[in-house]
Amino acid sequence: MENKRRPRWKKWRLMPEVAAWEAVALSMDIEPEQVNFDESESYYDGNPFDEGKEFNDRLSVVVANKSNRMRFPTACTR
Repeated sequence: MENKRRPRWKKWRLMPEVAAWEAVALSMDIEPEQVNFDESESYYDGNPFDEGKEFNDRLSVVVANKSNRMRFPTACTR
């Protein structure tokens, strides 16, 4: 079965920076422009993503560690 939400890697591999949530989507082989959002939440009110526990867990880990230059040696997330 083909994943209809596969990332457009020709675009994303050339991006100098990605947002934390975009990086998580890409790590899960999901096109960031096709991430499901919870219409009842905003980014500032909580978690606006409706992609399940794995997505939320990965996002929590990225956000908690993005200033750790041992894990992220370059400024790859904004």
